[in-house]
Amino acid sequence: MESSQDPEPTSALRPRIFVAFAGGGAKGLVHVGALKALEERKVDFRGFAGTSAGAIVAALAAAGFRADELIDPASRASVIDRLHAHESSISAPTDLFGTGGWCRITAVRSFLVSPLRAGFRRPYLFLAVFALAFFISLSLSPFLGWTADACIGVTWLAMFVTILGLATAMTSGLAKLDTFRLALDRILSEQVFGVGSRQIVRMRDFDGLQRPVLKIVAANLTERKLELFSHDVDGDVPVADAVAASICLPFVFAPWRVGDRIFVDGGVVSNFPAWPFDEERKLDADALTIGFEIGAPLPAPGSAGSKPDLTSWPMALVETALFGAGTLSTRAIGRAELITMRPSIGTMDFDVGTHRIRRELANVTNAARAEISKRLFDFPLVYRTACGNVRDLIVGALAGSTEVLASPGGSGRVRCAVAMPRAEYRRSLQVSHAVGYEDDPDRDLVIPIASSLAGLAWTSGVAEFERDPLSSDLELTGEADSSLRRLLWRDLAWSLRVPISGRKGPFLVVMVDGSAILTDSEATRSLFEQAIDEVEKAFASIVRQFDEE
Repeated sequence: MESSQDPEPTSALRPRIFVAFAGGGAKGLVHVGALKALEERKVDFRGFAGTSAGAIVAALAAAGFRADELIDPASRASVIDRLHAHESSISAPTDLFGTGGWCRITAVRSFLVSPLRAGFRRPYLFLAVFALAFFISLSLSPFLGWTADACIGVTWLAMFVTILGLATAMTSGLAKLDTFRLALDRILSEQVFGVGSRQIVRMRDFDGLQRPVLKIVAANLTERKLELFSHDVDGDVPVADAVAASICLPFVFAPWRVGDRIFVDGGVVSNFPAWPFDEERKLDADALTIGFEIGAPLPAPGSAGSKPDLTSWPMALVETALFGAGTLSTRAIGRAELITMRPSIGTMDFDVGTHRIRRELANVTNAARAEISKRLFDFPLVYRTACGNVRDLIVGALAGSTEVLASPGGSGRVRCAVAMPRAEYRRSLQVSHAVGYEDDPDRDLVIPIASSLAGLAWTSGVAEFERDPLSSDLELTGEADSSLRRLLWRDLAWSLRVPISGRKGPFLVVMVDGSAILTDSEATRSLFEQAIDEVEKAFASIVRQFDEE
């Protein structure tokens, strides 16, 4: 049973987001669940990007299709029904490969790919096939006048010709995209321009004004480069052609032609397109990119999982190339969250039954709900609430102690934020969840551990307090820090940095600072010693909660 929906977020908690969907064949089913989980949170969709299967979902979502219109577990209706209305030959996911396409793919998988894989694991199977072919040719030899040597030669030749014929068929494509491309163009036209419309939907129709931005990745074989279809680069290209280019998996489909250029599957060059919105996020620093990557199912508890060996490493290499670059793809400007979805179906499991699809969709939707709730709402709310409480605590303490303030005028402005390392980063801390920073340029600063007060607290595990005049040898003192120094708050008069440790060491640093000039007195030191205790208490419980996430 699906989990209950959370209350609709307030406008302050309704993030502006760009969504990236990775490629993954039939595994792309997970993106429908991810889209549904985002829709339930009433997020503000600003753009969609996709590769391969992710490009299909991105294009449909940008056009205005909701998750339940793509696959509705309750009514069992799906986008296949919409495609069928325009192309009667499409009535199941396997029909997306064109007439006879799925049969040819199944045949190659059964008679070439599977035996080859098995043959590498069990060489005697090759010997058995060769022996059978040799026995057949030997049985025919009395009628054809062949010698034993001739039978051996004919056997090798027959096997070679068979494999060569299959390989040739694969290079020219086992299936066709034309029918799917035409049906996709029709349903996009109806969704964007109205029922009965035959107007072609082009990339320029998704410019971020009337509809979310749409970006689709493909591999441009003509120019030997990655192609990012978008409204400002390939505005005249029909969206259906851009999607066809992105899903054109080598050997399964023949390369797709758009004008005088030919393309294959975008997964060849970038299977997880979380980076295309770098410029948009640079212009809107508060916007978030949330990317849904596809990973392998986690091994069962107590199980070591599958490990590649000398015979299975080629498949592991392909999967690593396609699905292993998620972290790299999110190393970009601005805020980005990577969520790895782990479906149990395989990349080519387009022929699974309806019951299996419904069960899989329910599982991935619930997984997406949990991750989205945690990363977009729970974590930020808890951290910002704690930072707000700490700021209020310091403001109240300063306002109630005349011995601490060097001049009248109140407690001044007080700010609080947390600094944490980003994934895969080891030498810097990212300032986030800031309260009281207003429009200060250092609210999202990435600060070096080696040359900052927060870094000193991080490495020493001891709280650091500095008051005016601030030590010039503690905050951003390196030659490479000059650009960061220009972003520091000009009214800064004191700084407090409190490290909070988790199970495996430092977890975050609470950063509190203010603009009021403080006295060099025992009262000041006592006040901030008490503040350090309160900060540690406030954040220790949070770290215990999130350290296992």
